[in-house]
Amino acid sequence: MSDGEEIKESPVNNAPPTRKRRRWKSALLGLVILFCGIVIGAGITLHAGSLLLLHAAGPKVEIAQRVTRHLDRDLDLTDEQRSQVAKIVARRISAFQHILIDAHARAKEEYELLHDEVAAILTGEQKISWEKHYKKMQEASTRIHKRLLPDHR
Repeated sequence: MSDGEEIKESPVNNAPPTRKRRRWKSALLGLVILFCGIVIGAGITLHAGSLLLLHAAGPKVEIAQRVTRHLDRDLDLTDEQRSQVAKIVARRISAFQHILIDAHARAKEEYELLHDEVAAILTGEQKISWEKHYKKMQEASTRIHKRLLPDHR
């Protein structure tokens, strides 16, 4: 070896430089998963809530009997108490149904306002989709309202 040539010693550990972790990708993925969970949870809650409302909005006699049975089981009512509770529950159920019917009328007005306000800002194609979505909302509301009518059997 000549004096002009220097021998370059290579370090023993020549590992390639590690890339910095892209934490933003992990954070974004976590946010997407969280958002999807929220959407799915909200959908399930809305669906289950409407089913529970439909179940609770059955005929007055059926609801009164169901409530009376639960109270009887929990409170161990006597025959006289059971009879009195059944009358009270039937009367209150009727009042609840009237409240729900009134609320439906108010909700229907709000639906119409929602429809008109949203439709005003949409393009032609969006309005077509909105009308389909609005029709489904109205059908669901009508189904619930029909179950609330006092003469529903």
